[in-house]
Amino acid sequence: MVLVLLFLGLLIINIFLVLILICSTLKIEVDNVKIKKLEMQNLEKNYKIYIKLYLFNKIPLFRILLNKQRINKIIAKDNILFKKNTINEINYMEIMKMLSPQIESLNLNMKIGTGNAIFTSALVFIISTALSLSFPHIVIPKNKSRIKYEITPIYIGKNLFSIHLQGIICIKMVHIINIIYIYLQKRRGVKDERTSNRRSYANSYE
Repeated sequence: MVLVLLFLGLLIINIFLVLILICSTLKIEVDNVKIKKLEMQNLEKNYKIYIKLYLFNKIPLFRILLNKQRINKIIAKDNILFKKNTINEINYMEIMKMLSPQIESLNLNMKIGTGNAIFTSALVFIISTALSLSFPHIVIPKNKSRIKYEITPIYIGKNLFSIHLQGIICIKMVHIINIIYIYLQKRRGVKDERTSNRRSYANSYE
């Protein structure tokens, strides 16, 4: 009887945790990102990224800070997420469609310069047009007033750019769980296929 009650208790806790995840929203808060590249100079970058989990998009559950130092440490480790074979198997465009990210707020200031004034003007026009066409599909409708961006051309005959970015991107946890499930299913299918091939080779050797 005690074991049955313990099992039911664990089952209820697991169901409760799953419901919390399904009803949660992951918010990626980009704070004071600065990226700068001048001609013949190394890329300068400084940023802070907060990953926050909210229940019902209102109640904060936890927060993780990712800065330049922490991200470099993660990449430096022998983590399976950064192995070449694993990265090549990931379809980033498909993942982005499935995640359906939405922008809650954005403040973007971008300055671009090239060696050719005409090319600079064309590049600024293309980027500005792409952003204006994309935002209606990825911006939360009620937060349109919180979207600000400025793309400025620099006509000094040199290749350079600078980006100053602040914003919040929202992703529903149910989409992330769905992607993880699909990815695990694909990995399992690949493993089963490899095992099947090995068996067929073994039979041929016989």
